[in-house]
Amino acid sequence: MSSPDFIDALNKQIKIQDEEKVQKIFVDKSPEQKLVLEMNTGAKEFAILNDRTKPINLEALGLSILEDVVIKEQQNLIQCANGYKCAGRDWYFFLYDLVALAWFLAKLSPRFDKLRKIVPNDTELLHNRIHAQLASHYQDLGYNPGFEKPNSKKRVPDLQIDGIDIEIKTILSPVQNTQESFIDFSKSFRNSHDNAVEQIDSGVSIIGMWSQNMNNILKDYLRGQYSNTMPPIKKDTTVLVLEGNKVFEDYFASIPSNQAKDLIRKFAEIDYVRFPYSHLGTSSRDGFPHGRQSAPGSPLMYYRNFG
Repeated sequence: MSSPDFIDALNKQIKIQDEEKVQKIFVDKSPEQKLVLEMNTGAKEFAILNDRTKPINLEALGLSILEDVVIKEQQNLIQCANGYKCAGRDWYFFLYDLVALAWFLAKLSPRFDKLRKIVPNDTELLHNRIHAQLASHYQDLGYNPGFEKPNSKKRVPDLQIDGIDIEIKTILSPVQNTQESFIDFSKSFRNSHDNAVEQIDSGVSIIGMWSQNMNNILKDYLRGQYSNTMPPIKKDTTVLVLEGNKVFEDYFASIPSNQAKDLIRKFAEIDYVRFPYSHLGTSSRDGFPHGRQSAPGSPLMYYRNFG
């Protein structure tokens, strides 16, 4: 049985961890190769890029892109990382989005280098990661994704594939299990959806969910209606991007755009009660090794986690 003194010390460290902030981001080129977040407390959160048992296999180009983004966008990334934590997302999610961005960019032509630029707000990194992921996957399917040609509304959409506009939106909406919170999410969804539709010509609206709780609940709610394969490009379609269980994979729910808002509204106003609070929580992707190195003299907060 743990002593009261140990419990007090552990609780103190948990409080420190809750209040800590990222002060430096760097790539450690030790044999394992790590992406490291160094905290103001002395602790470090990290992702292992080439672990012996479950390697991410971030090849030389991807590692070079990751280093370039980390160096050139250091201050913006620090603000972004701390924004993740303030909004209720663990450091792990920031690490994953940054590594995945580099992994997908390594598969794309230099014209996608604009995605290396990170605006220091909460959802920009997630937006860029989804953008690179979609372009990479559709390229693998034989399409030629681009974003240089303005549409009839004189806007350049996030992507254009076979002449069809694709606009990507991300929703910042940490969700508690209350009706008010779910209705707030529904309003955010409708606003993002309306904004996307206004910017494209009968194209595809891609909406990613920032909240891990919302990702988990929607995967249950849409059970049987989503897939881990990319949906076909089809006009007047809304695609929900839901976090996957494996590294560099996500789930995609494709819904006719004229039904998407009604589906979310019904979910938020009526069906959310099907999901108990115990359902909420965080998860990590299989194949993405990550962990925490506590500050000297501190008890270990959690062990290395392989998903």
